[in-house]
Amino acid sequence: MMKTRQAIKQLADIYRTVWNNGDNQLVDRFWRHAHYEGYAAFAIMNESNAPVGFVYGYRSLPGQYYHDLLNRALAEVGKQEWLHHCFEIVELAILPEYRGQGLAKQLLDTSLNNVDYHTAILTTKVKNKPARALYDSHGWSVLKNPFYPQENESPFIIMGKTLAH
Repeated sequence: MMKTRQAIKQLADIYRTVWNNGDNQLVDRFWRHAHYEGYAAFAIMNESNAPVGFVYGYRSLPGQYYHDLLNRALAEVGKQEWLHHCFEIVELAILPEYRGQGLAKQLLDTSLNNVDYHTAILTTKVKNKPARALYDSHGWSVLKNPFYPQENESPFIIMGKTLAH
């Protein structure tokens, strides 16, 4: 997917729909991420050439907000080596009417096959059973459960995958 402000807005619109999220800063955050080292984004388009799902990530590096959170959390369980030469899956979303067609797996496979890192890492909510089932069935390992990115937030799980490149 092209790295344009309009493309980023389309991804943010999908995210808002999927997560019922009215965050006004979403486009700015996605745009900032699009300029991180190793950024890669992929979208699935419908028959009208409109995006219906996407995945994006980038190289996880010290100094990035989430990298530093993950590093602290993984240090507690002795697994921070996962973050060395790591691709961080930041967002993955499929519009509800397009789910159950294997699109999330397709997006994950595409993103991981098009990056050259030793590992990949992601987080998902502990209660997100469809996402957990997808990751479990495709070789992702639980690195830490639970993980609380912020106080008073629902628990997440940190998952990792070794990449064969």
